[in-house]
Parts: sequence; C-alpha cells; structure tokens
Amino acid sequence: MITSTIPANFDITQKDVSGNTMDTKDSDFNPATGKSDNTNLTSGENDLTWDMGIYMISASIVDPCICKNNATNGKNGQFDEILDVMATPGGSWMIIQQTGMYLSTSPAPPAAPIPVPVGTMLNNVGLGMYRYNFVHIDSLEYCKSDQWYGYTDDHNLALT
Repeated sequence: MITSTIPANFDITQKDVSGNTMDTKDSDFNPATGKSDNTNLTSGENDLTWDMGIYMISASIVDPCICKNNATNGKNGQFDEILDVMATPGGSWMIIQQTGMYLSTSPAPPAAPIPVPVGTMLNNVGLGMYRYNFVHIDSLEYCKSDQWYGYTDDHNLALT
C-alpha cells in the first residue's frame, strides 16, 4: 500500500476513472482514504504505474455582481452574486458559516432580506463546479476570509 500527503487546498482525483484501461493516465489512490490498493514488489522490482492525480480546490465570487436597482435609501440596495467552487466531481459542498449572504428570493427593500441558512448545499452544476446564487446588501461586508467556508469530505476551504 502506498500513502501520500497532499498540499492544503488540493484534493485527489477519482480513482481508476478509465476503468483501468489506461492505468498510467489515471489516479490509483482512493480520494477518501488517500491510499492505494495493496501491491507486492519483489526485490529490485520497479512499478512506475502507481500514480496519484491531484488538483487544486478553488472558490470564487463571480464578478461582476448585478445591481437589482431596488434601493429605497443609500444603504439597502441589493446585488445578485454567484459563489463558484471547483472541486472533486460528485462531492458535496455546504455553507457552514456566513455573514451578509441573503437568499436570492429575499423581498425587496425596505423589507429585511432573509439570511442564507447555515447548512445550505451548493448546487452541483457539473464537471466539479458547485454554485450558489445569493444576494448581498449595498455597503455591507459579505465576504471575509473567516466568514465563509465550504467543505467536501474532510477538506475546509475559506473564501477570501
């Protein structure tokens, strides 16, 4: 068995994506355990077909935000925003802490916007892209490195 440590904000690609038909071109490691299958080598044997595919997990706020032109004063206007996370296809991402994120279905000002509930799942839009549309309020902070987090498996990622 082979084990390895990967850098922070990286993840292991899915194992044997090619169904073992192209073994030197896909990952041989289980992304959940970070380990390969067991293998036996005789003294002096070299088997260079064991490899680990990794990629960087990234998250971003898609710009530009879109003004809803619904302000009733200089501080309560709403903007549509999109949060994108690139990660392992088939994973799950959830908002586990947030400040200043409001549901895209929030009522227009002067009514109070509705906060995005902790535990809200990001939508899997395909090919390892996870997305969540939300509203933020003019002149209020909504993205600080210690305020938004997402996770998949055992990885935490802070958005800045």
